[in-house]
Amino acid sequence: MLNEMFNWAYDYAFKSYSNKKKRDSYNELYNKQLQHYNTRLGAATSLFNHAYYRNYLDTPNARNMLKRVREQLSEQTRKLRNAGVVTGATSEAIAAQQKNNNKLIDNVIGTLANADAARKDRALENYANERSRLSDYLFQSDINRYGKLYELEQEELMDNAKFWKPIASMFSQRIEDLINK
Repeated sequence: MLNEMFNWAYDYAFKSYSNKKKRDSYNELYNKQLQHYNTRLGAATSLFNHAYYRNYLDTPNARNMLKRVREQLSEQTRKLRNAGVVTGATSEAIAAQQKNNNKLIDNVIGTLANADAARKDRALENYANERSRLSDYLFQSDINRYGKLYELEQEELMDNAKFWKPIASMFSQRIEDLINK
């Protein structure tokens, strides 16, 4: 009988140790998944901040476009001045041309601003989609972890019942024997 109790105790200790190792491995896997989630979320947030809050006039394309437009308009103004010297055009014609040039630059900047608004909308949509994917990933990780921990908990409850039932039965038999004597 003592040998049986020792075997039960040994089995119980072994199962407890095995279950602790399983629990630790589940938690370690979850921590890795959580670290992956945080890394991806940080990268997505950084990318979003860069794309969304960047000044549209600081982009290489915008600077290049404005530079080319200004160069072309300066060339037109220079040609108008040269033609004015020859034909006797007044400075009002040159001023009117410069006013038109400024309107054209404003239109180009407005076009760039509209393109930037569309780019911001895409950045916001991409960020929302990535956050949603990451939230789903984390939710699934939580479900897997808690499902495995629940199964392990159920297994431990069954092991406890298997361990304590024979011991309780033996002790109740011993108490019964003592009472009956």
